Amino acid sequence: MAEEKKDMERSANDGKFPLTRLNYKLLAVGFVIIVLGFILMSGGKAEDPTGFNPEIFSFRRITLAPMLVLGGFLFEIFAIMYRGKRSKSSDSKQ
Repeated sequence: MAEEKKDMERSANDGKFPLTRLNYKLLAVGFVIIVLGFILMSGGKAEDPTGFNPEIFSFRRITLAPMLVLGGFLFEIFAIMYRGKRSKSSDSKQ
């Protein structure tokens, strides 16, 4: 009985990977978006340690960069879940 279950799992997978080449490309794009967001967040250091630099509260660091990072993470979720177009012949086999 356990052997039949293993055979069914093997035939259902048919040696295919769960993610396609397109998924990996989309994951790479999402990773670049996240890194770009963190790069935009950096900077704004005061040259004098006792001084205050209001540049740390710029639109780029407080609003744009976090939105870019969040968008990158959402894009990563999309890239993992994306299945692509299926042909009619592969749909009829399932």
